Amino acid sequence: MPTDDQPNPAGRRERNKSDKQQRIFDAADALFAERGYAAVTTQQIAERADVAAGTVFRYASSKAELLLMVHNQRYRRALEYAELHLPPAGQVAERLAALLTPIVHFGRLNDENTAAYGQAMLFGSSHEPYRTEALQLMDRLQQRVAEVLTTAWALQHAGSPGQPALPAPDAAPAARAIYAVLLFASIQATHTDVSVEHELAGILSQVDVISRGYLHPAPAHNATSASELHDSV
Repeated sequence: MPTDDQPNPAGRRERNKSDKQQRIFDAADALFAERGYAAVTTQQIAERADVAAGTVFRYASSKAELLLMVHNQRYRRALEYAELHLPPAGQVAERLAALLTPIVHFGRLNDENTAAYGQAMLFGSSHEPYRTEALQLMDRLQQRVAEVLTTAWALQHAGSPGQPALPAPDAAPAARAIYAVLLFASIQATHTDVSVEHELAGILSQVDVISRGYLHPAPAHNATSASELHDSV
């Protein structure tokens, strides 16, 4: 067995690997922040991290994956902040605003990197670990939105004595629609001069429409059936 004089080689290898990974992460994080995604090369990241160029690709297969690696950690922090400061109760519009506002502000810290991150998340390889991680963060935000909507439904349709509460419809489609609004507006804002306040106001206005549609579904009899249309002609 290894002694203090003979350290475990496997443990030393793991520490070296972890150290290199952290240096690559720090180098990519700093360079993307300083120069923007398009101007950074993997060679520059390797030089800043003091590793061989080939070593970088042991930890991320491409520059897009390096951006996902860095951005995922920042996105997770913004999401954790939003979750932590989500009011436990209140109007649905206020709770959704509290959940989405930190994400919008995070996205505007660097427009170029946000646009590149969205593209890599949407169109990257399904086999890449950091893209998978990004999609998991997307799902996590959608789940939080769905929870807010479901809670609002339960409060609004609680029923009365002798009358059962209405079961909540599946909130997942509404949550996906809200996320789509957030994603599209965030990427669009990176190519315009719109202020973060104006961007956020537009997002929350659309979110309000979607949440109202979820909480006040139209009765089925409002829809005109095919047979009714046929009988009317």
